[in-house]
Amino acid sequence: MWNAADTSQLPLGTVTVDNAGYSGGTLTYSGSSMVQNGATITITLGTGTSSAAVTGAVSMAWAPDATAYDPAGNSCGATTRSESGPATQSSKRPGVA
Repeated sequence: MWNAADTSQLPLGTVTVDNAGYSGGTLTYSGSSMVQNGATITITLGTGTSSAAVTGAVSMAWAPDATAYDPAGNSCGATTRSESGPATQSSKRPGVA
């Protein structure tokens, strides 16, 4: 994720997926959004630089960047968080690395 001006990448960490159909590289998604509701952050990817679909279930894990802080100055930590529930087919966009 980049700042609103697309001049600086935000220190959000990395997301890994367990489906080999996803790219291990970097892809750009225009029109993406990030919304916080309490302790939950939802990232919705916009239009990607690739139109290939991925088939099969996928589980994701997020490894946050320890340099990210909340508005009060608290570190987000660096503990990896795994997707809760069973692997899903809801994430069809390739390129999350």
